[in-house]
Amino acid sequence: MTINNKEILSSADKKTTLEKLIDEHGKNINKNNKFKIITGTKSHFLPEVKDLLDFFDIHADAKALYQALKERDIEIPHISNSSLHELGRNGVGRTVFKKFIETMITVAPSIGKLLIPGNDEWVDRIFKTNSNAAGWYGLIRQCRLMENDEKYDQQELAVYQNVIDFINLRSRQDVEFYELIQRKKLSGEIDLDDKSNVWEKEIKPFYQQCTNLNRSTLELIALLFIGEFEVSKLTNLQKIDAIQKVFEIEYDFLLNCIACYEVGYVSQQCDSSDLKEWILSKTLTTYSKPDNTATCFRCLMDVLLSWLEEQDIKINNRQLASCIPINFQNIDDEDGEEGKNDAQCNKLYKWYRSIDLPSNKSLLEFFDNLADLTQYPIDNGPFNVAKIAIGFDKLLLEKSEAIKIELGSDIDTFVIWKRALSRYPDYYRYHWNQH
Repeated sequence: MTINNKEILSSADKKTTLEKLIDEHGKNINKNNKFKIITGTKSHFLPEVKDLLDFFDIHADAKALYQALKERDIEIPHISNSSLHELGRNGVGRTVFKKFIETMITVAPSIGKLLIPGNDEWVDRIFKTNSNAAGWYGLIRQCRLMENDEKYDQQELAVYQNVIDFINLRSRQDVEFYELIQRKKLSGEIDLDDKSNVWEKEIKPFYQQCTNLNRSTLELIALLFIGEFEVSKLTNLQKIDAIQKVFEIEYDFLLNCIACYEVGYVSQQCDSSDLKEWILSKTLTTYSKPDNTATCFRCLMDVLLSWLEEQDIKINNRQLASCIPINFQNIDDEDGEEGKNDAQCNKLYKWYRSIDLPSNKSLLEFFDNLADLTQYPIDNGPFNVAKIAIGFDKLLLEKSEAIKIELGSDIDTFVIWKRALSRYPDYYRYHWNQH
């Protein structure tokens, strides 16, 4: 059967074609050519899906997927933990490959479309360019399938519409750029070894058109791309300036996504066309002030208490701590309720200092308890902002340690970090005006 891009395959045809494709792939798998999941390529313009999921502490590898399916009592072929682990590392053999593909088709039938060559022109284009758009396409397509499906909360999905649209746009820009470079390379219009020319003629105009990064930041990208950036020749002030620009480059995609989320949330809550600050903007504005010494999570809790006060709900930190889920088995009964609350306060202050940070489950329970305490309806918004705040606090710890090892302890990473994140209002304003 010949498949072209304009044909509409029947369900039976799709199944037959998919089975043939799986069999063909299986034949090529052997001891020297194992099947493994390719994670993606390093790109700040369009990072791989894993980067964003890691920021929100969401585990999406094969092992986590299998565990989640088992918890939902979904019947799936047995694959050992060691084989699931090897899927993303050294690869697996033919039997595990078929079991894994069978599982993916069971839990996400739409994956069949991604596996049939020639059935989706966009998918074919993505794989030819080796773009991270491959991972995002699957996520975007799953979100599209959830739209207008009564099983899902459509109002909640609408909050993420701007995020989906932005990622979809970035994906198309990324693929189209790679295609352009490939065409020009094949036609002899550009020599990829002439990096200065490639930067000036291709990459610089692309970044100017598709991002809001400023000129001085683009100049640093140029030096990094061409290979003329030497840290050893920089003064401390120049190092600080360079680190800030690297942060701006590295987290441009993330800040765009966060701004799109806030725009989606706020526009669902009010009909006004005027720019409105929500607890997300207020938290990042407070956090990035030059004189701030608190963690991002601590800033969020202060903003949250102020927000509740605006709703005529006044609670203190001790009452806030009473919402923290904690194991009371290790607390002496003689200490009573005050002893339990002391333990919760200690836990809250650890959260404030980025120590023993809460899991997604604990954080959800915390906000559920807060809603019960205040008798005020609290949706998923504050939980998502808390995940963002914790994500930034974790990143700062990682970056501080890495910079200390690389450049010494003279560099105040927190100051630089706050300067980079202080650009968030520009992102929010831009996407607000776009929506």
